[in-house]
Amino acid sequence: MKQEYEIALSENMKKLYSILSENYHKIEKRIHAKILFGRVGGSGAQGLKSESSDDDLHLFITGGEELRQNAIRESGLPDIQGGNICPYEFEYQGKVFEIDTDFIFWDIVKEKIIQENKVVKQYPSVLCRDESAWNEDKNLSATVRYRNDFGSWLFQLFLLSDSIWLPKDFDDRQLNDLYKQRKTIDIMDAFFLRAYGNYCKFLKDRKEVLVRKYLYTIHHLETIIWIAENRTKPPFLFQKLVELADLDQSVKERIRHYYDLNSRSDVYKTRYKEKSSARIDSYIAERLDYAKELMEKYDKEERFSSVIERSQTKSLIVRP
Repeated sequence: MKQEYEIALSENMKKLYSILSENYHKIEKRIHAKILFGRVGGSGAQGLKSESSDDDLHLFITGGEELRQNAIRESGLPDIQGGNICPYEFEYQGKVFEIDTDFIFWDIVKEKIIQENKVVKQYPSVLCRDESAWNEDKNLSATVRYRNDFGSWLFQLFLLSDSIWLPKDFDDRQLNDLYKQRKTIDIMDAFFLRAYGNYCKFLKDRKEVLVRKYLYTIHHLETIIWIAENRTKPPFLFQKLVELADLDQSVKERIRHYYDLNSRSDVYKTRYKEKSSARIDSYIAERLDYAKELMEKYDKEERFSSVIERSQTKSLIVRP
């Protein structure tokens, strides 16, 4: 499997980064917070954009207490890691663009990660839980804007992204500190949780499946397997990840079939279903078992910064 790959931004992602760079000071004034770092998120960043997809920004902030309290009231939860304003209006080149913008409260997320790093786990952790814990957590694969792991999940996507956004005053040495925050095995574990949750809740023994759940599950599993086999940062772009994966050509062709269906669909992702594929179902079940084996053997103390140091291809950094 290749370990070096090219990163190229789509025209839409270039536009979104330009909009962010031109507006981030205005955003900070509006929400009374400082934007520390961010990324273009959503299906566009994964290369899974469809006719019905919207655009997303993930912005990690410090401050923004009023924003956080509003989000708590909306969610009904005692506390949250991230708040969503949907949509948020941006001015760019004389036009107004509406973009789904997730604000993640970094101070809260960072403290949660510090506490999680102290916990000794068996991996994949979801397979080591009792029935009550599984029943409580298995819905994490569903689309929920306010959930207990929302901010830390988006932070892991930031670490794995093909492109990231940093403000002018960001010290590059801080980037390595961000990579050190997370254990590699915990990133893999979070991806396994979602892949396994999708499989159990949406895919297993289904005659019809949500196409996007197929694609997300494939992306999560191949991300885990790439990291474990290559010990480097995988491509975040779905097409590139599958292209470079060590898979039977017949599986790749079936994956491409669902990828093309998703790209052409004008039905929103939470409603778009197609007939399931026995070949894809068996492939997912096999990859879940294989990912489990790889995770059980992986270094439980390694920080993700070590993965980045070994990687020939790193995230493309966009600045104002």
